Amino acid sequence: MLSQLDKSKCPLDGLTEEDLAKRAEIAINNATAIGVPSIVRPSDITSGNVKINTIFVAEIFNHHHGLEELNEEEKEAFEKYGI
Repeated sequence: MLSQLDKSKCPLDGLTEEDLAKRAEIAINNATAIGVPSIVRPSDITSGNVKINTIFVAEIFNHHHGLEELNEEEKEAFEKYGI
């Protein structure tokens, strides 16, 4: 996912890493490289804590969502509802 957001800063190297802690560290480093604050440790990811991992993914989305900017029509629709 991170590579899709920014291939130049998030290579796919981590996918070949067999050590899960190292793989998680690579994911964290990649997220940091695209401006996501470092809020988790590799052990947080590898432990499988759903809440912590969800927060990490939410932080990635909040800082670098990869969505296209709204067009004028969409902006007007949001403004109409006070969003």
